[in-house]
Amino acid sequence: MKLKPSWLTGPWRPLAASVLGSTLLGALTAVAASTAPSADKPSSQVQQATASRVPPARVVEQPTQVASDAQRGIAPAATAGRYALTTGAGVTFHRTDRAVRALRTVDVPGSAYQLYTWEEQRAEGGTESFYAYSQGGVLPVGRVRSTDYVIRLRDAGFDPLRDPSPRMTSLLSADRDNQLFLVQFIASPLPEFRSAIEASGGKVLRFLAEHTYIVEMGADARTRVTGLPYVRWVGDYHPEYRLERELKDALMGVAARLPDTQRYSLMLGEGGPARQQALSDQVKRLGGRVELVEPGGLRIEATLTQEQLQQVVRSNEVQFIDRWGGPGELDMNIVRDTGGANYIEGLKGWTGQGVRGEIFDTELLTTHQEWLNAPIIQSVGTAGSLHGSSCYSNVFARGVNPAARGMAPNGQGIFFLYSESTQFGGTKSRYTINQELTNPAGPYRAVFQTSSVGSSLTTAYTTISAEVDDYLFKHPILSTQSQSNAGSRQSRPQAWAKNIVSVGAMRHLNTLARTDDTWGFTGSIGPADDGRIKPDLSFFYDSITSATGSGPTNYTEFGGTSSATPQTAGHFALLFQMWHQGVWAGHGGKADVFASRPQMATAKALMINNAWRYNWTAGGSNADIDRNKQGWGTSDLKRLLDRAPKTSIIDESDLLSPLGVRSYNVSVAPGETELNVTMAYTDPMGTVGAAQARINDLSVRVTSPFGVVFWGNNGLTAGNFSPPGGVSNRVDTVENVFVQNPVSGTWRVEVFADELVQDAYLDTPAVDADFALVVSGGRIVRGDPEVTTPAFGSTFSNPTLTRGMWFTAPTDFTISGLQVPNEANHPLQNIEVVRFNAGVTPPAYSTTTNAFTSLFRAVGVNSGQVLSVKIPVYAGDVIGILGATGDATTMNSSYSATSGPVTTSIFGHPLTLNRLGMQFNLVSNTARDLWTEASGAIGRVRILYTGLNQVALPPFGYNYTDTTTRGLWFTAPTAFILTGVQVPNDAGQPLQNVEVVRFSSGVTPPAYSATTNAFTSLFRAVGQPSGQVLRTFIAVNAGDTIGVLGATGTSTTLYNSYSATPGPISSYILGQPVTLQRMGMQFNLVTDSAHDLWTEPGGALSRVSLFYARPGALAAEPQRMSLAP
Repeated sequence: MKLKPSWLTGPWRPLAASVLGSTLLGALTAVAASTAPSADKPSSQVQQATASRVPPARVVEQPTQVASDAQRGIAPAATAGRYALTTGAGVTFHRTDRAVRALRTVDVPGSAYQLYTWEEQRAEGGTESFYAYSQGGVLPVGRVRSTDYVIRLRDAGFDPLRDPSPRMTSLLSADRDNQLFLVQFIASPLPEFRSAIEASGGKVLRFLAEHTYIVEMGADARTRVTGLPYVRWVGDYHPEYRLERELKDALMGVAARLPDTQRYSLMLGEGGPARQQALSDQVKRLGGRVELVEPGGLRIEATLTQEQLQQVVRSNEVQFIDRWGGPGELDMNIVRDTGGANYIEGLKGWTGQGVRGEIFDTELLTTHQEWLNAPIIQSVGTAGSLHGSSCYSNVFARGVNPAARGMAPNGQGIFFLYSESTQFGGTKSRYTINQELTNPAGPYRAVFQTSSVGSSLTTAYTTISAEVDDYLFKHPILSTQSQSNAGSRQSRPQAWAKNIVSVGAMRHLNTLARTDDTWGFTGSIGPADDGRIKPDLSFFYDSITSATGSGPTNYTEFGGTSSATPQTAGHFALLFQMWHQGVWAGHGGKADVFASRPQMATAKALMINNAWRYNWTAGGSNADIDRNKQGWGTSDLKRLLDRAPKTSIIDESDLLSPLGVRSYNVSVAPGETELNVTMAYTDPMGTVGAAQARINDLSVRVTSPFGVVFWGNNGLTAGNFSPPGGVSNRVDTVENVFVQNPVSGTWRVEVFADELVQDAYLDTPAVDADFALVVSGGRIVRGDPEVTTPAFGSTFSNPTLTRGMWFTAPTDFTISGLQVPNEANHPLQNIEVVRFNAGVTPPAYSTTTNAFTSLFRAVGVNSGQVLSVKIPVYAGDVIGILGATGDATTMNSSYSATSGPVTTSIFGHPLTLNRLGMQFNLVSNTARDLWTEASGAIGRVRILYTGLNQVALPPFGYNYTDTTTRGLWFTAPTAFILTGVQVPNDAGQPLQNVEVVRFSSGVTPPAYSATTNAFTSLFRAVGQPSGQVLRTFIAVNAGDTIGVLGATGTSTTLYNSYSATPGPISSYILGQPVTLQRMGMQFNLVTDSAHDLWTEPGGALSRVSLFYARPGALAAEPQRMSLAP
């Protein structure tokens, strides 16, 4: 059972609310206004406007991006363009140069979500459809996504509004008794969509594709579902869609008749004994024979005539029917050396001690001399055709014959006779087998299973493939499966499953060299029908000395993917031992290997991430071992061990909600030769008959310190390293980014839940999913990212001169840490940060400027420590930083190796660092007379940063003009630093006025006309220029009640920016829900400091923008700061 994560207590990015989705943010409520002070009452027209919901989105034609849009939620898909798509609250969520038409806004009932759909005109003609979401129009959620609304079945694709009749004939059309329907939405469905269908009387059975569910419902429910505002189309799930192609063609008369009787696999839409019984009864009534009722609850097998099949497929219990696969064809010393087993045995002595794994195969000779530990038998029997003993040998042989020594000779083998399982005519379900293997209180406690047998070959994702995904989803255990030996895409249906590790093979010609290896039409290959990369891994096809079941001392030359698969499983056996031994910091070390084991997807991702890959693009013998032959390569334990110190792992410990994102900062050291990022997730079983097998869509994106983007799997079918660019992968459940010679600095890895339509983490009531993430060649850093500075060149030492750097901020952020590099080995460092006045940049030397404000100054501080600060920076700010080690007698500036401006990035936005200097000693002089030189080296200072968060405000309603002051108050749901305040200038006034107070413990503003003065003023600024953010540094604790008064104007007239909706407003701070409420005083803030404060629960609050940062971004480091007055 997976442990529940502690994700709610961890740090959050600025888009935390979109990650949490509807679980934390309630609807934006509209409460009727109560009686207010008479001067507050707006006109009746304004009252009517404020009672409505957030207005619909609109298209605004403007040439450049609005700076204030940056960093609100996930960055817009396009950051430049002639047309801006803007919510009714004024937040831009998309830009494009293409003409926009048919923009539609849909309020999702029962939530705060707004859904937007539109079309853009293509240059080559036609249109492209898009959709996006927001929370109440104030917070974009998820990414802007394109869509074509084509429902892709395995054998057909159609847009139901443009091609409503994709069926070949009417012979297999739905009849009047049909209750299975396709329900297509206008966007990727939210959990609220499913809830609405169920509330309407429907039952969601499966996710099919392209925003479409298979739903069981009657006529009345269909009418109600059709009327939902986000439903695009409802149509019959025809029997034609529920049949394997060969069966469909025969029933339609376009292919030969089926055999007189044939055994079929019938997948149910809804599992469970009751539905299985209903379908079994129908089969019997028609004269068919039920061969199996699969205990897993989702399949039955039956022998039917063609006429009986034609009737059964119309049953409302049936989701899909294909032919029963039945038992299909059956499928070391160089392996041990090549894969690294000998390496880790020689270095660590690890040979599988404590590891338990199962061989699921044809037979096992339990008395063979190669078994060090007596096999544990899970099945009843062990006899069958020779095959299984050789598979067992590849993993567990102890090496009586040295050439046959297995990968984990000291491990404990378990065996199950495949013919006793329901997939191959037996009576024991694979669900039960896996449940027993992974039961912590049971006798097996296995960590892996391998199978080199399978059902009849196919290229399709079948009912058997889906069943494999289902039992691995419900009872996860790392499982390897042979692809088969057809030399083509014909493979075992088990190998097409998403959650299994499919294994291919290539010839190695019994040599240690890899250069002569070749595929040569040996092992079966990928890709899967839907384009997924298969096999996952591969190993050797030929010349594998192995024990055989023909006698206790007998051996054979084994081969095929039947051998490559247990070879790969043996590598996993040693991976599990390495994990238990604590090879990867922070993991393992529990009571035994079983208790320590990583999650199934994590083990898969870890092996893929460090696999050895053939470079087929170089030609030679390897030229035919491309991605579809080798998968992600061959297992390599040596690489796993050697790269472990620079490998970071997320062991399915973090969760994603629909449309959410998880972000990680990765530190890459100079000289690193490869940065490998692997993301894998366990997906619910696919819908058989759909064109794609995956259900949920998680995608990975990697961004370099200079803003270069790499999408998962982009370009990796053409080579072994990822080219920049691409788009998110919508097909695979394993995604990789492999970067050769990555630049040093802080990279960003993001995992997106672009389409999360079915719950994949069952330990929480919400719809969410977990994932495995493995990064090697860089370390995930839990603190804040760092601006990549240029390499060190020299130390410039001078008694009086101080150097540094300046830049224009490309986006909003918070400087969270500063440090002067100490190549001079001086015990003290000195730093000052300034913000230049609007329109000012440092002039070229020898001209100087003093048009700046000092934001932070620290001198005589111990070198080597990072100074923890919270300095808010906004897009367009010109920031200067002076820094040097030394004292009043000497300044030591850390010069860059190259002269001139240096390009780096912040949050992926390009950032140019320029040289800055003053002709004075920073210890004895505050910053003054600053200048720049275009060609000089910069004085290096380390900058750590984090996001600049803003409390989401309701949309503007109207300006309340009076001599009195209004604002808002709230109780802090969590600790944070209030870094800035700003009054929205809807009235176009030149001056703004703000005061922030903290109410005394246990005090909240009383209802008008009572008032209180039980508070402390924390910040006050009047007569300040409008449009700028007033910088603050106010530490707020969880539970503090904070009040903020704010208005533009002067001592004669104030302009309060009222919200469009009256009453309390739901927002968030650091991902935690917070309620903003109306506050006021009956005095002018310019002439009176805050006093006699009150609230009105039903009144509109007066909007003040609040910016904040999380406290303790550099935990365990002392806070040393000096904010300039």
